[in-house]
Amino acid sequence: MIKNRMVWGVATLLVATLFYSHSLLAKASAESAPTVESVYPGLSTGILRSAALVKMDKDTLLQGDGIEVKASFAEKTFSQVPPAFRKEVEKNLFFLLEQEVTRELIKRDAKAMGIPVDQPEKQMGQAYVKGLTKDLKVSDAEARAFYDSNKEMVGGMPFEQVRGSIEPFLLQQKREDAVHVHIADLGKRARLRLNRDWVKKQAELAFDNPVDRARRSGKPTMAEFGATGVLFILLFAVGHCIPIVVAGSSTAAVKRVMESSRLQGAGNWFRKGAGVVIAALGVYFVVNPFVVP
Repeated sequence: MIKNRMVWGVATLLVATLFYSHSLLAKASAESAPTVESVYPGLSTGILRSAALVKMDKDTLLQGDGIEVKASFAEKTFSQVPPAFRKEVEKNLFFLLEQEVTRELIKRDAKAMGIPVDQPEKQMGQAYVKGLTKDLKVSDAEARAFYDSNKEMVGGMPFEQVRGSIEPFLLQQKREDAVHVHIADLGKRARLRLNRDWVKKQAELAFDNPVDRARRSGKPTMAEFGATGVLFILLFAVGHCIPIVVAGSSTAAVKRVMESSRLQGAGNWFRKGAGVVIAALGVYFVVNPFVVP
């Protein structure tokens, strides 16, 4: 009986050792593997930039600490869109996967921070961002440095008159940067790994457009936007710069713009409208806008 116990003990120890060794090898393999950004620059814009590209079975798209996405993710996504859009969705599956993983990791992180995750997603997101950025502040030196570098934007107005607008602007920038860095770090801490064969296929689909083909070819490329395209780009610029132009004209005008939600709304809608038209023109440009020598 003692002999049997010894045999079982040795067997258990061997299994545990093999399991631990396999885990260490998998971790070492992931750490030495190339990342999405190093192999496919520009494919990822967020949490998957630092994900390792490793060999996986075809039924698995992504693995990480406490997270796994199967190939069924694609079919589930296709089932939620009309058949007419399936081709476009197929080209953007990588982006959709990135959004799904980001959402899941944020939810997990929010829960660890004590934020209820069973509330509406928008409210949870607001609480999450607030929790990450509640201690951020803008110092007098930072506000002054921004003013000194951008005096032309306010028409040379005194610092004290525009300080109340500069500080909220810089604080918002700080918040966005802090959230971006934190979310990127979530991906690194989760040690995300992607199916390299699947990512290769997705990269080919995502980069299958005239802009990326021309950019990746390394050849000189001319983009012909035409007079109409230039006109709407100028309109977009005008809509975007209306507040700055007005601000540079007079102190009284600055005050009216700062206090009038109607003027701000008009500028927003103007540039949004021009942006929509530019987007529509972009669809046309994808068809026949480029000449590659």
